[in-house]
Amino acid sequence: KMKKRLLASFLSIMMVLTLLPATAMAEGNEAQIGDVGYATLQEAVQNAKPGETVELLTNVEITEQIELTKSIVIDGGENQYSITNTSTADNARVFNVDGSKQTLEFPLNITLQNVKVIGPSTGGYTRGLNVYGADGDVNITLNNTELSAGHYPINIASGNTDVAITIHQSMLKGYCAFQLWSDAKVDVTDSTLIGYNRYAYHDSNGFTVIMVYDSALHSEINVTNSLVKAITTQGNNENIVSI
Repeated sequence: KMKKRLLASFLSIMMVLTLLPATAMAEGNEAQIGDVGYATLQEAVQNAKPGETVELLTNVEITEQIELTKSIVIDGGENQYSITNTSTADNARVFNVDGSKQTLEFPLNITLQNVKVIGPSTGGYTRGLNVYGADGDVNITLNNTELSAGHYPINIASGNTDVAITIHQSMLKGYCAFQLWSDAKVDVTDSTLIGYNRYAYHDSNGFTVIMVYDSALHSEINVTNSLVKAITTQGNNENIVSI
């Protein structure tokens, strides 16, 4: 009887272990795709197939930007885990799309959901999400997401041909909320856009929440049921929209 009880107990333990997802058995993973865990978020993004969802398992800190070359969903889950770039370098980013250096797979659909993305707060011209030189369809979706950076949470740089941004139930905060150097269609609903000007007073340090440059004058921007807020702490101008 003792042997039977030991065997039954052993089988019960084996059944429990079998039912546990792979990620639960691997301590320290930062992200998973399906039931496959990855030690780092960078590794998960690199291994994701186009359109797959990378789910965060914890708050993540990075020091190098994450290159996005294919469609992907990054999900912070119910805990709304964060991704923070702690770099102090100039031009540091969290996510980067660069068609001049990478082969991009179009259409390129990037979704950030249920996640806090925190770009560098020091260094010059820091960005949360940067898009440059994309000569195909790029669709960016933020859903229940907080995206911040010392300078530009979203920077649509030059050389892009077709960029669409959808911001829903999300918050963007930085020197501006987003700036456009290339034409883009931007739809903002039920969200908050904050331009936070913390720089020492100077005639050239004024800025704006939404910045549209001459090279992006064919852009379409729709803001619905949302708060657009300009904050300045040192007396600089911080406008709502500048064109």
